[in-house]
This record gives sequence, C-alpha cells and structure tokens, in this order.
Amino acid sequence: MIEYFKHPLFKCVVFPLVCTGLALLFKVISKAARRKQSLAPEDLAVGIELILTACMLQFGAIINAAIRGAEVADANLEDVLNSVLAAVGWCALMCIVLLSVAVWMGRKGWHRRSPNSKWELTETGLILPNLVGFLMLVLVFVAAEG
Repeated sequence: MIEYFKHPLFKCVVFPLVCTGLALLFKVISKAARRKQSLAPEDLAVGIELILTACMLQFGAIINAAIRGAEVADANLEDVLNSVLAAVGWCALMCIVLLSVAVWMGRKGWHRRSPNSKWELTETGLILPNLVGFLMLVLVFVAAEG
C-alpha cells in the first residue's frame, strides 16, 4: 500500500484530482444549507482556490528548503540560496498566474443574458480557472517530487 502512495502518478495526478474533488465537495456542502438547490455553476468554480492552494504549498516548500539548508552545517550556502531563489521565482510566477486568472474571471468569466438579469458564470469562466488550478497543483507536486 505504501508503494502506491510513493508512486509519482499518485503524487502528481491522483492527489491533485482528489484535492480538486474535495474542494468541490466542501464548497457545495458549505452553500447547500443556505438555499434550496444544492448545486449551482458557481459552486463548481474552485480554480482560484486551487491556484491559491498551490501558491501556499510552494511558499511552504520555500520555507522548508531554507530551514533544511540552515540546519545542515556543511551545506554549500550558494546551492541553498540558489534553490530558495528558484522556488521564490516559481512562487512569484504562480502569484502572477493567480492574479491574471482572478482579473480574467472578473472581466470575462461572467455574463448577463439581458441588462436586467443576474450575472451568470460562463462555461469558460468555469472550465479555464479550474483547469489552470488543477495544473498548478500538478506542477507543485511534480516540483516537490524532483
């Protein structure tokens, strides 16, 4: 059983899929008590939360790398600094992606059928951020693997 969890396919595909599914499940559960319908298109939009989770995981990896480098007495400081700076670069890029997706969602992810109707989530407003969020989680897990 342990070998299954150690497999790169589990860490880089199955685990991010499970995270995505859990994010959807808990979003639906948390909103179901407030209204009659149990599922709305907005409930399936978890992409921004997934990207934020990926950013936080990457930030945690940066902190762990810095701590590990500081704890090893014979560590080459330049190697430790390079790995931390590379991780900071990835984290900055991920934050830019997060901001870009959030701005795009605000501008293009919603539409009205008529001027008096309520705003509705578009199909691309649902699919694109979720896909980007899933891929960001996969990237973080692949980077942690290597």
